[in-house]
Amino acid sequence: MTGRPHPWLVVAAVTLPGTLEYSLMSVTGDGTRYIVGGLGGDPANGFWVSTAFLATAAAMMPASAWFAAHLGRRRYMLLCLAGFAAATALCGLATDLNALIAWRVVQGAFAGGLQPCGMAAILDAFPRGRQAVPLSVFSATTIGGLLLAPTAGGWVVDAYSWRWIFLGTVPLALVAYAGVALVVCDPPELTARRAALLSRPVRFDWAGLALLAVGVTSLEVFIGKGQEWDWFKDPFYRVHLAFAGAVVGLALFVRRELRAAEPLVDLRPLADRQFAVCVTVILGGYVLLYSSSGALTELVMALFGYDATSAGWASAPAGAVGVAVSVVTLWLLGLGWDARRLVVAGSLVVAGGCFWVSRQNLDISMDEVMAPRVVQVVGLVLVLIPVLGVSCRDLPADRQAAGAGLLSFVRFTSGTIGTALGAVLLVRRDQFHTVRTNVDLDPLNPMLMDTHRGLRDTFFRLTGDPAAADAMGWAEIAAMRDRQALSLACFDVYWVAGWVAVGVAGVGLLMRKPPVRG
Repeated sequence: MTGRPHPWLVVAAVTLPGTLEYSLMSVTGDGTRYIVGGLGGDPANGFWVSTAFLATAAAMMPASAWFAAHLGRRRYMLLCLAGFAAATALCGLATDLNALIAWRVVQGAFAGGLQPCGMAAILDAFPRGRQAVPLSVFSATTIGGLLLAPTAGGWVVDAYSWRWIFLGTVPLALVAYAGVALVVCDPPELTARRAALLSRPVRFDWAGLALLAVGVTSLEVFIGKGQEWDWFKDPFYRVHLAFAGAVVGLALFVRRELRAAEPLVDLRPLADRQFAVCVTVILGGYVLLYSSSGALTELVMALFGYDATSAGWASAPAGAVGVAVSVVTLWLLGLGWDARRLVVAGSLVVAGGCFWVSRQNLDISMDEVMAPRVVQVVGLVLVLIPVLGVSCRDLPADRQAAGAGLLSFVRFTSGTIGTALGAVLLVRRDQFHTVRTNVDLDPLNPMLMDTHRGLRDTFFRLTGDPAAADAMGWAEIAAMRDRQALSLACFDVYWVAGWVAVGVAGVGLLMRKPPVRG
C-alpha cells in the first residue's frame, strides 16, 4: 500500500475490531447461563466459557507489541482478525461445552492483538499533541459497545439463540478485516525497526509468555472461583494453588522482563508518572463499571424476575445516554479542556449515582432502577474517555506501542477483577443480611405470625391441604427474607463502589497538567 491514509480513516478502521472484542466479551458474560444451558452442560462450568477467552486475550495483549514489531502491525492485525472470525464462527457451531471452551481459547488468543494494535496505529497516525481526541474516540466506541451489548445480546438470546451471539459477529469481523486491509499501513519507523529486528536471529521468549499465561490464568481462576471454593478454606487446595500460580507466575514474569535485553513485554512505560496514574484510574473505573453491572443484573433478574431482554433494556437508556455524553466529552477535549478536571468531576458523579442506589429499597420501579444507572454511566464516560486519551502523552515514541498493550491488558483484566470483587461482596453481604433478618423471624413476633396466617389461608383456599398450605406459607416468608437480604447486599455493593469512585477522584488529581498550547 503506497502513501499514508488520512488519520481519521485509520481511527475508523481500527475502532470496529476493538469494539467487537469488548462487545463479545460483555454479551457472552451476561449470556453464559443460556450458553451452558443450550449445550446441556453443568452451570458450574459456565465460568470457564468466559475465563477461557479472558485469560488468553489478556495474556496476548501486553505481548502484542512484540508480534507487531516482528510481523508488521498491519499483517498482525489481519492475522488476528482472520483467526478471530474463524474461531468465533466455530464457537457458534460448537456442539458441546468442551469444544466451545477450546474455541474460546483460540478466539481469545487472536483477539488479544486487536485493541493494542488499534491504539498503536492511532498513535502513529497522529502527531504528538493531537493524539488525545482520536484515542478518546477509540475509547468511546469500546465503552459504547460495552454499554449497549447487554441490550442487544439479551434480545438475540430471547428472540433467536445464543449461537447468534457468535455467528452474528462474524460478518462484522469480516467488515473489520476489509477496513484494516484497505486503510492501515505500517509507518516507515516501524518498517525500519522490523527490518533491523529480522536482520538478526529472532528469539521468541517462550518462557516469558508461559509465565505470563500461567500468572494471568491463575489470577482469573483465583478471583473468579475463590468465593465458590471458600477461598483459603478450600479443602482441595485449589484456591491455594491458583493464588500461588498468580503470585509466582507474575513475579517471575516481571523479573524476567526487567532483566531481558529484548523483553517480550516492555514494562518501562509504567515508570512514567502520567502513564502509571492513568493506568490506576482506568483500573478503578472499569472495576466500578463491572462490579455495579453485576449488582444491577442481580436486581433486575434475581429480585424482580425479569428475563434477559428486560434486563438488557434496563441498561439501554444508560448506554444511549453514555454514547451522547461521549460526543460531548470529545467536543470538550477538542476545545482543550483539562482531562484531569473531567476525570475528577466524572468520578464524583459516579460516586453520587452509587450512593443514590445504596439508599433505595425493593419498592422501586424500573425507572427508579435506570435513573441512577444513567448517572453512573455519565460519570464513567467522563472518567474513562479522557484518561485513555492522555495516558500515552508523555511516553517516548518507541514505547507507545508497549504502553498501548499494557493499557489494553489493564482495561481487559480490570473487568474480571471488578466482576469478581462485586460478586464476592454481594455473597458476603447477602449472608450477613440473611443472618440479621433471621433475628426478627421469631415465632413470638406477632407480625410474622399474622403474615404467615394470611399466607397459609390463601394457600389453603388454593390447595385444600392444610399441611401443604402451612409449609407453603413458611416457604414464601423464607423467599421474602432472601429477596430482602439480597437487595440489601446489592445496595451495599453500590455503597462500597461509591467510596471507590471517591478514591479514583483523588488519584485523578495526580495527573500532570496538560502542556501549554503554542
